[in-house]
Amino acid sequence: MLPQHLRLSALRALPKIAAATEAGQAPVVPTARRNVATRAAWQLVAHAVAGACCGWLVLGGLLATDAVGLRTLLASAEDGPLALILLLLQFGAGFATFALGTAFAMPGRTKRHG
Repeated sequence: MLPQHLRLSALRALPKIAAATEAGQAPVVPTARRNVATRAAWQLVAHAVAGACCGWLVLGGLLATDAVGLRTLLASAEDGPLALILLLLQFGAGFATFALGTAFAMPGRTKRHG
């Protein structure tokens, strides 16, 4: 759900957007709303990248310590490189998902306008 100040600015912009749409022009999105959306998208990308890197570090630690014989198993497997690629993808995607979930669950700081 959008913060209240964004909802109010969207409601104020509705008549202008409707008039532009009826006139056949592209509606103009208010700059403040566009900047907030862009900043939020980049923050989510940053959280996802940080989560993926954390997952790859955990996998690297598991392989470096040969936990449960994982490195030995990968080295002796016929499709070892493919299995390693799948592990990299799984750990990266899994930790990125957890990081994004945390980013959505934690309240962020927003600037209040007006």
